[in-house]
Amino acid sequence: MSFLIVEPHADDAFLSLGGLIETWVKRGDAVTIMTVYSGDAGRREDAQAYAKAVGAAWYGVGLTGTNNARENGAAPCVFSPDNRSVILKMLAESIVMLPFGIGGHPEHIAVRDYFHEACGGAHTFFYTEQPYSSKLKNQEELTQRLQGKTIFYVHRPGARKYRHVKLFKHQAKFFHFNPAEELEMKGFELVVY
Repeated sequence: MSFLIVEPHADDAFLSLGGLIETWVKRGDAVTIMTVYSGDAGRREDAQAYAKAVGAAWYGVGLTGTNNARENGAAPCVFSPDNRSVILKMLAESIVMLPFGIGGHPEHIAVRDYFHEACGGAHTFFYTEQPYSSKLKNQEELTQRLQGKTIFYVHRPGARKYRHVKLFKHQAKFFHFNPAEELEMKGFELVVY
């Protein structure tokens, strides 16, 4: 099988699906991680290093997130014609994993909506983003959003997943305040349809 994991930012695939990614790669499946907002050089390096370490391919779209996206509630996905043709080809050839958009992050929502529409809903699944989906303030939203969805896969990652924390050098502040032991308790990796 071929999986395409569309992540808004460099750490989203790792935090949300790192255990599943390793399971798929070990099983012999082809896994590509597409980082949409990969315009920041440091975070792009982190994403590439992580993909290489787990045996996945990586593609950076190159968008830059806007600093005022949260205030404006808008982070549009606008792609060059070259990027668009590559993206559409990758979407057509893979099972696509999209962020669920838990927690109201505008870039996650923009990525989810754009790519879901581009796929026409076919062969598309959603992953619940960590750490957003484990935060108490988002539990009600998560519960409501899961109603009517089919749970496709639940994975409880082990400590093995978190050996890659050190690869995310440009997010050191986040990981410093969320050590591996705490990150491990952030909940399940949940895939829904």
